[in-house]
Amino acid sequence: MEVPDFDHALAAAIRRARERQGVTQEAVAGSARMWGLDWSSATVAAIETARRHVSAIELLLLPLVLASDEGPAELADLLADLGNEVALTPEASTSGQALALIARGQMRDSLASDSWDVPIYRIFDATIEVVAFWADRYLSRYPKLQPSDMIKADREASGEAERKAGYRLSASPLDVAVAARSLWGRSLSDERDARAKPDASPQARGRITRQLLDELKPVLKEGGRRRGSRRTSR
Repeated sequence: MEVPDFDHALAAAIRRARERQGVTQEAVAGSARMWGLDWSSATVAAIETARRHVSAIELLLLPLVLASDEGPAELADLLADLGNEVALTPEASTSGQALALIARGQMRDSLASDSWDVPIYRIFDATIEVVAFWADRYLSRYPKLQPSDMIKADREASGEAERKAGYRLSASPLDVAVAARSLWGRSLSDERDARAKPDASPQARGRITRQLLDELKPVLKEGGRRRGSRRTSR
């Protein structure tokens, strides 16, 4: 079933609110004019069929426009009536209840609900999955590392030095980046640059790189043993 966008969901909610009161579109238009909105019955009809967008100002005034004999409506109630899922943008959706909580000033409760489907939450979920993978593959092999180190190592694995080192050490660039962080607390490239003088010749930098690779070999070997032991112990 296609998820309605905000304009269509709001249009339906406005129509239901008017019909529950048993008033006409002209009556709603008249009420809107009392609050400074230049509405006609045609305007209300266009809004109720989502042919006309409701502005932010109009949304804020809707509780007054749709007031009944019992008093102003509640914006939160109107938003809650949007449904279980409403598309805010092509990349974001949530529920009417979550929007109602925002209208009530309960932002934390709204964000704590499980109805939000937005890029940042999808990124967060994907990050959790990646960290879980890393925890199984790497953190048990390199106990000194933190998940934040793994995020940095993942970025550093695309470096030229890491790729070349991986080829020479028969390891993946990520294995090299993780081992470097475990050994030096920074990337292979950063450690090389820290040891080389600013004016170091390519030959000198090459010697330093070879020394760093020699230092990495036992770390990678030890990490491999730990993983092998972990597999054997299962």
